[in-house]
Amino acid sequence: MERELTTKELIGDSAGSIALSIMTALLGLMTFYYTDIVGVSAGVVGTALLFTKLLDAGADIGMGGTSRPNSF
Repeated sequence: MERELTTKELIGDSAGSIALSIMTALLGLMTFYYTDIVGVSAGVVGTALLFTKLLDAGADIGMGGTSRPNSF
């Protein structure tokens, strides 16, 4: 049976999956820390994480525009 992906593609895909797993685990630990140890309500923690993700998305778009100004 022939593989559909090369070894290089498999390693690249695995690296992306590992990075996503690490980020998910860190967000879970942050949520646990702020809600159970610090005592902040889950709604406040979720809202703070939402705003940081939105800020990150806007910064990514802004940086993409500055690196390739004629691409828009």
